[in-house]
Amino acid sequence: VTTPGLEELRVDSNGVLYGAGVDGPKLVLRLSKDGGRTWSMPLDLVAPARRGAAIGQWAFAVRGPGQVAAGYLTSRKTGGYDGNVTLLRNALAPHPVLVTSTVHDAKTPVVTSPQAAKDDYKRTDRG
Repeated sequence: VTTPGLEELRVDSNGVLYGAGVDGPKLVLRLSKDGGRTWSMPLDLVAPARRGAAIGQWAFAVRGPGQVAAGYLTSRKTGGYDGNVTLLRNALAPHPVLVTSTVHDAKTPVVTSPQAAKDDYKRTDRG
């Protein structure tokens, strides 16, 4: 069993595997319904308006079959990051719908420590 370029793996109550990882400027999700023998084509979880930006820290979770949430940072050209959350309620559908939101005031970038850890702090600077 191979996980093609995936850094994190989750499983739902029906045994479907969800793998995610960064591939250049993409945060990709792949699914396997056969225990990892085959995988779906990658689905980019990054919001269309943020695509092309470098991906910073990220994490994802599976709540139930087809329900996926991903939180991630995308770099800003002016410095700092934008914090984003993408939700899928139907990841198992042929054409899943992604809903994404920025989680802070768009005028104020997110600041994070330089650590590679996913569990460090995030804050916004107001000036």
